[in-house]
Amino acid sequence: MKIIDEKGRLFGKLNLIDLLVILLIAAIAVVAVVKYTGRDTELKHYSASLNRPMEYSVVCRMVYRDAAENAKQEVGKQLMAGGELVEGCFITAVEERPYYESYVDASGTLQHAESPDFCDLVITVKGEAPYVDEAYQVGTQEVRIGKAHILKTVNLELNAIVISLEGAE
Repeated sequence: MKIIDEKGRLFGKLNLIDLLVILLIAAIAVVAVVKYTGRDTELKHYSASLNRPMEYSVVCRMVYRDAAENAKQEVGKQLMAGGELVEGCFITAVEERPYYESYVDASGTLQHAESPDFCDLVITVKGEAPYVDEAYQVGTQEVRIGKAHILKTVNLELNAIVISLEGAE
């Protein structure tokens, strides 16, 4: 008995095109089952078990003073990522520092003066986060010194740079 006969049927019973359609439908069904049966929740639970304590600070440069005042109200608030609260990560401190602007005076000399409109903020975050591939993961972001970081709560979103990181590595 031949595997494929002269009419293109497998073992004389099933057409090869029919077999490919059946395999495609089966693959789609497997993907749908994996996606919609809560397997994702199991993965989140597994990654939560990899959490380690950590603390990091970011600097936000050239922030409007009004926004800085609002940022100070976010101490104790939970971070957000991807539209959801990040479990276990909270802002613990917001420190305002002067922002210096540079300008050239009438004599052509470069001058530096504290800005009346802007300031820098140093914001500290403390909590627990997954430690994956040699980096802490806060939401969808890796936390590494020198890396750009978006600091977000329900009421605040600032672009920042990570300036310090301590944890159980």
